[in-house]
Amino acid sequence: MDCSETQISDLSPILPLLKNKKIENGVNVFDCPLTSPPLEIANQGNEAIITWFESQKQGSKPLNEAKLLILGEGGVGKTTLAEKIMHGFGRPLPSDSTHGIEIMTHTFQCHNEQEFKANIWDFGGQEIYHSTHQFFLTKRSLYILVDDARKEDTRFDYWLQIVELLSERSPVIIVQNCKAGRQRDLDQTGLKAQFGNVKDVFYLDLSQDSTGFDELLHRIHLELQAMPHTREPWASNWISVRATCEQLRQTGEKRISYERFEAICAESNIQPDGVRVLGRYLHDLGVVLYFHDDPLLRRTVFLDNQWMVNGVYEVLDDTKIKEKQGRFHRQDAADIWEKSDYRNLHDELLQLMMKFELCYPIPDTVDQYLVPHLLPASTPKLEWDEKNSLQLHYRYKFMPKGLLSRLIVRLHRFVKNTEQAWRTGVVFERVGARMRVVETYGEKYLRLHCIGAQSRELVTIVSDEIDRLNGSYQGLKVEKLVPCNCNTCQHLTASEYSSFL
Repeated sequence: MDCSETQISDLSPILPLLKNKKIENGVNVFDCPLTSPPLEIANQGNEAIITWFESQKQGSKPLNEAKLLILGEGGVGKTTLAEKIMHGFGRPLPSDSTHGIEIMTHTFQCHNEQEFKANIWDFGGQEIYHSTHQFFLTKRSLYILVDDARKEDTRFDYWLQIVELLSERSPVIIVQNCKAGRQRDLDQTGLKAQFGNVKDVFYLDLSQDSTGFDELLHRIHLELQAMPHTREPWASNWISVRATCEQLRQTGEKRISYERFEAICAESNIQPDGVRVLGRYLHDLGVVLYFHDDPLLRRTVFLDNQWMVNGVYEVLDDTKIKEKQGRFHRQDAADIWEKSDYRNLHDELLQLMMKFELCYPIPDTVDQYLVPHLLPASTPKLEWDEKNSLQLHYRYKFMPKGLLSRLIVRLHRFVKNTEQAWRTGVVFERVGARMRVVETYGEKYLRLHCIGAQSRELVTIVSDEIDRLNGSYQGLKVEKLVPCNCNTCQHLTASEYSSFL
């Protein structure tokens, strides 16, 4: 049943049809203002929708909770803003940049005098962290984009585009941190015309302007309370389970077994079907990490997102692994994690790295792995017959970060020689064919050149995977181009050909 791009907010009228299995292929609710049930529940399928409505018979109330994500380049003041939201303007400025993700909880009084909880996610600005954004830039969240007025290279287009793709146009507030009195006026009218989810732009020095900060904080509170999903009814027993998980986390428990999560739910009279639905819902909301579709990870419900994700980043940030250009042995990762409180989670953390498409096991080796994002930047020397290659190009209106790295992870079985993989390109090999894939990020292109008797088969395999990868970004606009093989086009360089198109 297709309800996409309608104004439907309540699915209760079709509940009898769902129970009688008159609707077999689920309900498409893309871009709907759905509140009953929440979008995250509806996207789980018909049984989850039925389970949610059944849970409401236990009594319900609004959760009054939302996710606040702070984005921007490194060193622009994201952590300063997060700390001031948490502790007020008198708090000393943090001296270190955020590595990985920092998660904090900010509470304030709603207009109806009820408590509202904002879960603040402060993202590290280093580019290697951008690869995991697709897992955490969630829908129905409030985004703060921080800019340093002294810098001329802030990529507003990149950040606003990635929020639009991954969060279905969640609201954005831009904060220009006017350090040392420096201010750079932004084209607010143009930004709002291009990105309708930009709500406002604030100019202030986060180190000195307490009045400007108070105005910003007031606006943040208003935007959080205005988000429709914060008023969605939560079943009383679901709220009870949510509160228990939070209490366990606050007392230092980082994770619990799925069996224990089931027991907690049983104490609140939640049936087994409801346990699975609630676990996935809490994951979608960013309350816990629970990967229901992974045979290893689904055994555990991770209560502390920051702790678990930063365990992954410990490997990515390791100096020795960077020096080895992303190659590491399982024992290298174990040595890193053994020094901390991750010592009993080696398998889970490694699996999470692969789940996030950050690394892959190198074929024909024992316990050897590779992080594509840490590959050398320079292009290796390749012998290539350019004129006789079969070509396919992808031209993006906006190109998300990490596409090539994720493609390498997905198709690593075809990377026969890791010396022919670099930060912006890779050579795939399959019986009778070799393919060079090059990412030109500035031009927003993926270019495929394939040679050999079995070229068409390899092009089909790789292009199908690129299509699936592009499809993981809702609304990504991309053209698939087959270059002309006339004499003129065959002799054009890559940049000349791009202009020619």
